[in-house]
Amino acid sequence: MKIDKIPIWLINLDRSKDRLEFQEQQFKEQCLNFTRFPAVDGRSDLTQHLEGLKKSHEFHKMSNGQLGCALSHIAILKKIVAENIPAVLVMEDDAVLCENFKNEFETIFHDDDLKNDIIYVGNQKGGAELKFMLDRKITKIQKPTFCTHGLIYTLNGAKRLLEHINQVGLWVIDIIYIQADTRKKIKAIS
Repeated sequence: MKIDKIPIWLINLDRSKDRLEFQEQQFKEQCLNFTRFPAVDGRSDLTQHLEGLKKSHEFHKMSNGQLGCALSHIAILKKIVAENIPAVLVMEDDAVLCENFKNEFETIFHDDDLKNDIIYVGNQKGGAELKFMLDRKITKIQKPTFCTHGLIYTLNGAKRLLEHINQVGLWVIDIIYIQADTRKKIKAIS
């Protein structure tokens, strides 16, 4: 799969200028471009973001960060559906790209993978630093995959995820995705 064929959106809080600068440098070094997607700040008034969303029975346990993250991803899913975008690579601003990311990505991921709803491009492997794990032998073992710092949403996947969220209610986004995958509501690969 050619990485240049799909848009790359970077989720970034307005107040996290240092993370944006890091990503700009990292992407420049890799000869890649991204579009900044303004993150929902969980510390702000969330009334407009929560409007029309069903809340899970666990909703009250979410931290501000978890809430902002979930609402940011939901906003992306809605944009994909509204604009009929076939696929988007979404990255959070704390992701660290491996060396030669573009080449590794294009070697590992194939156009056929876009038949899935979500493609996890990386996952958390301990510690605070997030690295993209691009060896399928490693990431296959990691399923279910936690973290949303690097994934591809397909249009079909965005529709199915929004439908699932409407059924089960808003909760921690990684858990919603794992739940949807294990209940066969979506097809995710890593």
